[in-house]
Amino acid sequence: KLSAAVTAFVCTAAMLSAMPMYTSVQAVEVVDNQFEITYDGWCGTDDTVQLTAIEGIGYAGSRGMSVSGRTSSDKGATSDKRFYLAGGIKYQYSVQVKSETAETFRMTLTYQEGEDGEIVTKTLDVKDAAAGEWTKLSANFKAPYNALDMRVSIVTDSTNDFVMDAFEVTTNQKVDANT
Repeated sequence: KLSAAVTAFVCTAAMLSAMPMYTSVQAVEVVDNQFEITYDGWCGTDDTVQLTAIEGIGYAGSRGMSVSGRTSSDKGATSDKRFYLAGGIKYQYSVQVKSETAETFRMTLTYQEGEDGEIVTKTLDVKDAAAGEWTKLSANFKAPYNALDMRVSIVTDSTNDFVMDAFEVTTNQKVDANT
């Protein structure tokens, strides 16, 4: 009897140790660009667009990123996030945007499908913003597993200047450090 009880205990312990533990999932911050110290990898989409970090113009009075010198509506602010984002993971993207004029803002994600694959641009969010008011662009998106070279861009439907701040990317999924 004792041998059977010990065997049953060992088998139960082995099974329990192999079972996954369920815990509450917390959002993991993958990217946090507040522009308080650096430009965090953001630049203009071409040589005409100027990004300037200015104290006091950001969301909640912090330092924000001014985007000016746009010659067409498809020009704006962009940042290569290939070292932070991986395909196959569902991310939550958000950014605060504002302009002195009423604008339609767009946040897009561009990536390459596989090593020699097609370049794909997905619109993450589009919102109309009233003049002089902060608006939050946000979206949940999961790029394909083979997505490479992820780049986020912010533009408007005009060439007017705008300000952006508090760009964040989070996930509730487990992120492998080797991806």
